[in-house]
Amino acid sequence: LQTGRYALMFASRNANYAAATKLFEYGALQIPVVALHYGGETASIIDECDLGYNIDLNTETDVGLALNRLLAETTRQFRFDVARYETTAQCQKLSLQLETIITSSRRRER
Repeated sequence: LQTGRYALMFASRNANYAAATKLFEYGALQIPVVALHYGGETASIIDECDLGYNIDLNTETDVGLALNRLLAETTRQFRFDVARYETTAQCQKLSLQLETIITSSRRRER
């Protein structure tokens, strides 16, 4: 683990379908995340956007050992690829979907 700032995140076993907005904020600020979780959206987004490290508590029996493995890794660089989740990108995507729905609805009315 390189010296510097890291964000430690914990994800609930009962809400593995959700990802905290902090995850995207850390990505935008280019602060790597060390996430302890039970799978789900948090893990997927960290992998997809290359935001940091995942420690899956479903399979990891020794969290201390997992953290020590991260400490030994000193050269990893992250992409912090969160552009597709920015507000502008999400609004453009929603706008295109709404245009498609409106166009389709108008065709049916004719």
